[in-house]
Amino acid sequence: MSNTFSLRSSWNLQWKILTLKATREELLNLKPELLLWGVPVTLMAGIGRAWDNPAEELLMRSGLPSVAYIFVLSAFLYFFIALLRPKNWSYRRLLILVSMTALPGLLYAIPLEMILKPGDAAAGNTILLFIVAVWRVVILGYFLAKTTDMRFAHLVVALFLPLFLIINLLITQEKFEKTFSAMGGIRKYLVISDESAFSQWKESEEAQRKLAAARGELYLSRYSTPVPYQTDNNKTGETIFLQGGFRENAPIPPGLREIPWDDPHYLPPSPVMFFIRPLGTISWYAAPVLLIYYVGAVIGGIIERIKHRRKCDADKPE
Repeated sequence: MSNTFSLRSSWNLQWKILTLKATREELLNLKPELLLWGVPVTLMAGIGRAWDNPAEELLMRSGLPSVAYIFVLSAFLYFFIALLRPKNWSYRRLLILVSMTALPGLLYAIPLEMILKPGDAAAGNTILLFIVAVWRVVILGYFLAKTTDMRFAHLVVALFLPLFLIINLLITQEKFEKTFSAMGGIRKYLVISDESAFSQWKESEEAQRKLAAARGELYLSRYSTPVPYQTDNNKTGETIFLQGGFRENAPIPPGLREIPWDDPHYLPPSPVMFFIRPLGTISWYAAPVLLIYYVGAVIGGIIERIKHRRKCDADKPE
């Protein structure tokens, strides 16, 4: 494999990795030059995730957090799996592999919220999130099976225990559903709580906008922008809004209040619930079992090394 970077060869290898056709030799010989492909693709996937969400801050919309994420994730997986003593284990190789799994994330760039109703967009985003997540886990599993010669039980632990530990941490902090819904494109929903206050605010905002326009200036409100959102089972007849604006933490306009994304009184049942609650249940009960196996495997490896060292010392001539 040449050290010269080539878009064509990088794409060919990218396709093989995505379709699980890369050979052991190709995976063991992942060159640093491939980061010239993987990092820009990761950046594009990060931009695509948030480009249609005006509530995201500029930093998140830049895609740079996604680039930083692959370095942090690779380091976490490297040290976590290293204790299982896999063969041919390398942070550089793992980092390149993780960067090559970014391409499916471009599916997040599909602006479902702009072309579908809220319930359908939530379902579509959740399905895309599920497809991309499973695809990436399968690629990592294929990579570990091809390059590390890990036994099957070790492979299962290496793939799922880090994920389950993160999920359980979010569950204990009561942030799992909120985090998952945010990753699936579910945003903040608002309803009118005070019609008079909301009307006065809109009139004030319009007056401020006209004054700014007369001065040749662009008016930027300190409040988030309420974007009307249509729903299928609007039982109360109240208008539902999506929180917009370039600052996610911007104040909610007067006369509006936030409602949960799974509130059945205002919104249709979210398909997200059909994914995250079973996943949370599986994670909650499976993580302790996998953790016990992991600790046992690590301790067993340490004992085996001690025995091997003692045997080597005993075999040395006096």
